[in-house]
Amino acid sequence: ILLFSLFIIGLIIIWGIYLYQLIGYRLSSITQALIRLSQGDKNIIVPQQAEDEIGELARAFDIFHQNVIKLDYADALLKEKSELLEQTFLAMRDGLAIFDVKQKLVSYNAQFMQLLNLTEKQLLSYTMPQLATFLSNRHASIYGLQIPINLTYLLEMRSEQEPLEIEYNHSIFEWRISMLQDGGLVVFLIDRTQRKKLEIDLAHSQKMRTIGHLTGGIAHDFNNLLAVIIGNLDLIDSASLTEKQAKRIQNALKAAENSATLTQRLLAYARKQPLHPSAFDINQLLCEFTDLIEHTLSPTIKVRLDLAENLPFVYMDRNQLETALVNLLLNAKDALNSEGEIIIRSTQLIVERTYQQEKMIQIEIINNGCGMDQQTQNRIFEPFFTTKKHGKGSGLGLSMVYGFIRQSKGRISVQSSLGKGTTVNLQLPLAQQIQTSMGTNIAQQVSERFLYSILLVEDQHSLREILEEQLQSASYQTISFENAESAIEYLKCGH
Repeated sequence: ILLFSLFIIGLIIIWGIYLYQLIGYRLSSITQALIRLSQGDKNIIVPQQAEDEIGELARAFDIFHQNVIKLDYADALLKEKSELLEQTFLAMRDGLAIFDVKQKLVSYNAQFMQLLNLTEKQLLSYTMPQLATFLSNRHASIYGLQIPINLTYLLEMRSEQEPLEIEYNHSIFEWRISMLQDGGLVVFLIDRTQRKKLEIDLAHSQKMRTIGHLTGGIAHDFNNLLAVIIGNLDLIDSASLTEKQAKRIQNALKAAENSATLTQRLLAYARKQPLHPSAFDINQLLCEFTDLIEHTLSPTIKVRLDLAENLPFVYMDRNQLETALVNLLLNAKDALNSEGEIIIRSTQLIVERTYQQEKMIQIEIINNGCGMDQQTQNRIFEPFFTTKKHGKGSGLGLSMVYGFIRQSKGRISVQSSLGKGTTVNLQLPLAQQIQTSMGTNIAQQVSERFLYSILLVEDQHSLREILEEQLQSASYQTISFENAESAIEYLKCGH
């Protein structure tokens, strides 16, 4: 019995050791897998287990393992998208900031801070109400209305078509807000300074074009009436007049001719004056022009030339350009109040045209005189606008320069500040073909005018009669028609 008892006990011990090793090994493999998983090793495999409690534990580990892999993948994907969003957030050209439900700043990009001209420390210390107070203290206002900014305006929900536009720190911003689900705010700050400048320039250009059309139409009609008046006055036989009558005729003729000069100025502004362009050396013109104009300026005003070398020829009406330069220098002289310096600078530059670049010559006329405010600059090219005292200026000088430069396919602009002086920029077109031959024959005028016939077309009866009489008095045979159709029909008949 004793031996049998010892045998049974030994068998139990051996069976216990076997079971311990078997269960311990299975549990140990799961434990090692958990340790490796916790260390970041995802490539682990737990051996298949029997259908018992340890097997259930192993299968639960496998499910846990797969979930960890899925979570890691989702985390990596979320991190990638988060980094992309952050890069986009930081790279935005527009300012963007997020405020929580308590209107405290949560996040922002560098552009938001830069547009508001704030340091990072300043911006982080501001809530939305404090930011509104800061902007108000810095004279921020609603663009176009000059109404100071306050919190009510900043929090006002607006449509896409009517954004809040803020004028601040010499810039114009579009302020937009969107509500978050938790009650927070997303603020967009968009710089509209350049776009507003372009809109103003476009509106000014359209205004000048409209005034030009109106002025040109009136000047053209008035010019026709003056032609009739001057023509009739010229045709009066002065021999049959008394001295007093002849004097009155001359006074009337002089007044009519002065009126004709005025209409020519108006036509110049409207870009309808006849031009005679040619290719010439702009530097040579500026040197010759400066020698002449210096005698008309005060001895205390110096004219200094700063001319780039080897400039290509320009192509425009030389005489009209000289007249324009005279107007500009006389204005510069008035701005200097009889003392100072005028600089005339020439350079070649490339300007942006629609869909292309174009080489042009730029002439800058610079003075360090009294300068102009923005309101005056906006109107200086309008006909009859002048800042001079009554009787000191017609207000047509700069408008004539503007019209001539634009008619010549050039550009004109003015930069000025009160107390700092003014710069007028003229951009002139280059000559496409320059005639270098100096041996060109000049066409001779025909002295025997009676050998020629002139076809005259004019719809205004009184003007047509006057022109006929003037041409006939100059020994020309005249064939007159009221309209172009009749004249063309006459030519088709072989005349």
